[in-house]
Amino acid sequence: MLVLRQTDVCAFYQAAARDLTAVCGPYMDTWIVSRKPIGLYNPPLSSSDNTKASYSYLPHLNNSTPHALIQSFTFFCKAHILAGQVRIDKKHVLDFAWLTKQEMESRLETDYWLGVKDVLSDF
Repeated sequence: MLVLRQTDVCAFYQAAARDLTAVCGPYMDTWIVSRKPIGLYNPPLSSSDNTKASYSYLPHLNNSTPHALIQSFTFFCKAHILAGQVRIDKKHVLDFAWLTKQEMESRLETDYWLGVKDVLSDF
């Protein structure tokens, strides 16, 4: 998940490229297609406490409030691998697989799948 804070001095697409390299390794030449996200996942309401399921506590988010709760979103960007291979860091990534859109449905939680399926390409 990509979280941009006020202290980040890079643009969204730069942060996406940085995080892609951090997860997939530096052995790929990639192209982030757009400077804007192509999709957003907004977690559903949690039935137990009627609040959003995914919140982060960020102290000193701005000068007017000493502590703040912000909702976590997952932004999606389109990228192409131009050359190279994914080489994951096995200390930080538990599982990796190349999957088609149809194969992803059975591996993702239902709420997440329903939130992201329309962002994924059918071909």
